[in-house]
Amino acid sequence: MNTPHLPSPPGGPADGTHDGTHGDGLVLRDGSAACPHALVTGYPQARYVLDRPGLFPRTAEAGQPPGLRGADGEAHARMRTAVEEALAGVDHHTLRRHVRAQAGQLLEPIAVRGIGDLMGEYADILPLRALLTTLGTGDDTARHLESVWRAGTWPERRTALVPALDAAVAADRLAPGGGLLTRLRSALGRLGHDTGATAAHLVAETLATGAAATTAWTAQTLLTLLHDPRTLRALVTGTRTTARLLEEVAARQAPLARSGDHVTAGAVELGGLTLPAGTRVQVDLRAVASTSPGLGRAHDHSHLGWGAGAHRCPAPATARLIAEAAVESVIDRLWQIVPVTGPADPHPGTDVVVPVHIGVTCRPAGRATPVPG
Repeated sequence: MNTPHLPSPPGGPADGTHDGTHGDGLVLRDGSAACPHALVTGYPQARYVLDRPGLFPRTAEAGQPPGLRGADGEAHARMRTAVEEALAGVDHHTLRRHVRAQAGQLLEPIAVRGIGDLMGEYADILPLRALLTTLGTGDDTARHLESVWRAGTWPERRTALVPALDAAVAADRLAPGGGLLTRLRSALGRLGHDTGATAAHLVAETLATGAAATTAWTAQTLLTLLHDPRTLRALVTGTRTTARLLEEVAARQAPLARSGDHVTAGAVELGGLTLPAGTRVQVDLRAVASTSPGLGRAHDHSHLGWGAGAHRCPAPATARLIAEAAVESVIDRLWQIVPVTGPADPHPGTDVVVPVHIGVTCRPAGRATPVPG
C-alpha cells in the first residue's frame, strides 16, 4: 500500500528537537533556564514516563483547572471514574445510527456538487456533532456548542467550549436531560466533586480531545483511501474491512501527536541522561506509537497512540465507532472520488495532526452508476 505524504512527526527539524542533547529515545533541550524540556521518542522510555506518575506528574495549563490531562493521584482517579461511568451509558448502536445519518447530511452537498472539502465540510464537523448527541442537552444547545467549536482555532476550541457548557450544566441541573452530562454530574456529586465548573471543564476536555483525535484518525484514513485506489477498491468489494484499515492507519500515524505535559518531581535518570527536577517532559506519541509494517504484533506499539497508564484514553471504542462510520459513509455516498490536490499541510500548534483541507472531486450524484475507485 502506498503511504500518503503526511507531515513529519513533532520532534523533527521544524521544531528544533535535533538541537538538544540526545539520549536513548530522548532529546533534552535547555528551554528556558528555569525549565528544560525533554521530548521522549523511544517506546521503553515512553512507558517508563507514562506508567510512573509519581516520578513524572502531569501539569495543568496555566490558568486552567487540571482536568483529566493535568491531574494526578486521587483527584484524577475520582474524575476519571466519573467520566468512565458517564461514557459507559452511551448506547453505541444509537450513536452509530446518528453518525451515519449526520454523515449523509454532510456529504449530500458534496455529492450533488461533485466537489468539496472532506476536512472542512466533513471530518472536522462529524465527530463533534456525533459526540454532542450523547450529552442529552437538546438540539439548540448542541447547535450552539458546534458553532462555538467551529468559530475557534484548533488550540482554542477546548477553552472556548467551557462557558457554553457552564450554561448547559446549569440547565441540566434544573431539568436533567438523562444523557452523558446528567450521568457525569451525578457521578461527580457522588464522588465529592463540584458538579458545576468541574463538570463543564471535564465535558469540554472530553469533547475537544475526543473529537480532535477522531477527526485526525478519520482524516488520515481518508487520505490513505484517496492516495491508494487499490485500498479503496478493496473496501468497496469487501476484500478488506474498514476496521482493519483504521487499525493500520493508527499504527502508522497515532491520532494524537503528543501526550499532555509532565514535569519531573525530582532529578531522574531517563534514556541515559539526568533530567533535573522541574524538567518539562512530553511523549511524542507519533514517534513512539508508529509501527513499521511487517514487524508483527511483538513490535506493534500502536496501542500507545491512545496513551498508557492512568492517563490512557477513556473511550477508544467510541472513537473507533465514529471513525469507522465516517469512512464507510464516504465510500457509500461519493462515487469515483479523487483528490483535487496533494495532501495539505497540518493545522499548526495542535496536539493532533489534521490537514487544513482535503479537496476532492466525485461523480455528481445520480449521473452514473457507482464505480469503485
